[in-house]
Amino acid sequence: MDTLTSLKVFREIVELHSFSGAAKRLAISTAMVSKHVAHLEAIQRTRLLNRTSRSISLTESGRLYYNSCREALDILDDAEALLGHHNGSPSGTLRVTAPQWFSNAEFARILVEYQHAYPKIKLELLLDNTKQDLVSGRYDLALRVTDKPSPTLIVRPIATLDFVLVGTPSYFAKSGRPSSPKDLGTHNFILPVLTEVEGVDISKDQEADSIAGGHVMRSNDTTLILQLAQSGFGLAYLPRWLVEADLEVGKLEMAIPGYVPFSSPLYAAYKNRRFLAPKIRTFIDFMALALSHLDTAGDAAVKSTTI
Repeated sequence: MDTLTSLKVFREIVELHSFSGAAKRLAISTAMVSKHVAHLEAIQRTRLLNRTSRSISLTESGRLYYNSCREALDILDDAEALLGHHNGSPSGTLRVTAPQWFSNAEFARILVEYQHAYPKIKLELLLDNTKQDLVSGRYDLALRVTDKPSPTLIVRPIATLDFVLVGTPSYFAKSGRPSSPKDLGTHNFILPVLTEVEGVDISKDQEADSIAGGHVMRSNDTTLILQLAQSGFGLAYLPRWLVEADLEVGKLEMAIPGYVPFSSPLYAAYKNRRFLAPKIRTFIDFMALALSHLDTAGDAAVKSTTI
């Protein structure tokens, strides 16, 4: 039995906390997964995993072995990526996680252009408003909008994105148009589930006021928030990138023209490895160039920064 394959199986089991999950990801049977573990335990002459019908956990020996196993496999993955770069254009599968609101025409256009430029790279994208763990999820890259990037990752600022409060013309005709943040207290809001109305600030000319808070509907689905705003229910707190097309044609309007509630850097975040795989580097560079028309994050965007 191939020991390298057994190591990869072992890594999947630990990171997915599941024999069946590892089998599904690697496209092998659960019985074969068990054989690979037995193979490693026979070589090491020790039990690596505690297994019950309901849970899997590492033994002390298994924990030490997994740490070394993961580091060794990461080095091999990087070496394969680098070799592929020297032998031709970047290739391989690039797994990216990003906020759900990246599901828009602009991002789709960028992805299509990237695939035309790098046809040997296979993109896999998961859009989710929760922060995915890059290690356990086996992601190569995360696109994140935050003022506090994870200290365990390397990040590169790509652009600064605005978040705006928008509503339909019919909503403003029915409920009135606010002239300042102080007028927002009686309005309906559709907000992300993690956003407190009192914590949303609208700023202009470095002056800030807080939304007093009216009737609120919340959702963790950005697409639903947009659809609720388009239906005329109330004011939605959304990335400007997502609503730009609706703003241009008048389907949606800014709640208070010229006011931007919140701006935050968009980061590309990736694991701290010895070098950056070409498939990751090309995607980050392509995104930075494609979004250069936005207010960029300044000179810091030129290089990666460990924080």
